[in-house]
Parts: sequence; structure tokens; C-alpha cells
Amino acid sequence: MNVHDARMLTAAMDAEAQQRAADGIGLRTLIHMDDPQHRVVRAIGADWFKPRAMRAMEERVQELARHYVDRMSEYGGECDFATGGVVSESAG
Repeated sequence: MNVHDARMLTAAMDAEAQQRAADGIGLRTLIHMDDPQHRVVRAIGADWFKPRAMRAMEERVQELARHYVDRMSEYGGECDFATGGVVSESAG
């Protein structure tokens, strides 16, 4: 890639970013992509969602679930997730 190609690529990326901003899309994620780009980007994180990776996170997920259920119980039977602050702080 020469300097001219890099400038064209950067200009195209800037144009895409401006269009996403105009469309109200601040960050381009998988749901905004079509193949073949979708397939390439999806493959990057595919291993994170395999059963072995999920088993490795199971203990931490259970710990977080217990923590947040305990916090919800402090709200006396009602909890507004949007404003209640149940998950706004990190679990210890």
C-alpha cells in the first residue's frame, strides 16, 4: 500500500464514520455489518462463546448473579433497573 492508497482508505473510513454518525450509529458493530466483513469480525471473538470459555466464566457469573440478586433484595420487592442503581457499581 502506498501513501496515496492509505489516504484513500482513510478518507473512505472517515466518510463511513460520518455516515454512521448521521444515522445515529456511533460505533459499527456486528449488527451493522454484512458479509464478508461480518464473518471476519465475528470470527475474531467466536472462541469467547464456545462451551469451554463459558465454563471458565461460570464461577464469576454465579458470583455476580448472587451479588446483584442480594442487592435487588435490599429494594424491598421492587426494583427499577434503569434508575435503581442495582448494577451501576462493580461487584467486589
